[in-house]
Amino acid sequence: MLIFLLTGVVSCKNDKDSNTGTSKFFIDAVPVNRYYSSDIVLPQYAGIYNKWKLTHVTGGFVGGEHALNFDYMIFKPNGIYCIIRNDSTKEFGQINVLEQSDERLRINFTKDKSSAAFFGDSEKFIDLTHKDTLRMNAPCCDRFNYEYIKK
Repeated sequence: MLIFLLTGVVSCKNDKDSNTGTSKFFIDAVPVNRYYSSDIVLPQYAGIYNKWKLTHVTGGFVGGEHALNFDYMIFKPNGIYCIIRNDSTKEFGQINVLEQSDERLRINFTKDKSSAAFFGDSEKFIDLTHKDTLRMNAPCCDRFNYEYIKK
């Protein structure tokens, strides 16, 4: 009986998606206070908390537009983010505020220790000029910019 129980625990811990090889992890299961006990952004930036569909990727060394490498980014209160591709979580973790004022918000992402790594270009300026469009712009040189629409 003990061997049966241990086998069940291990198989739950290593629940892998057979199509992508990544762990299935649903963002709703992340406790709201996993990283911070309260919200981390000024009220004018609270609009980031939503599910955003990736529509454009531009920039990098060659500039121009690039193929979309994931489907959605989800931001949740208290500094939680998640990247989704093909209905599977590719990365989740902590949003860190690097700079925040009435004029701009600069963040970066730190993947959770139990998450796979996926999103390498983590420092971004957030632009919420239009309530249904989110832009994440790189601060400098040969990096990528992402544009999303609210879902």
